[in-house]
Amino acid sequence: MNRASERTGTPVTAFNPRGMATDAGLRLRVTMHAKPVSGYTLAFRKHPEKPGTWAG
Repeated sequence: MNRASERTGTPVTAFNPRGMATDAGLRLRVTMHAKPVSGYTLAFRKHPEKPGTWAG
């Protein structure tokens, strides 16, 4: 959690237990939660290289 927080520039501390940031260079979005909001949780979402198309 500390590395993700440093890389994205979004500190997650007891005073700010939630954070979300996007790393454009890696096309990655990171969502972080810490106590007391929840147990320590990280979610990584990889953005596709090309936008999807909706065929309908």
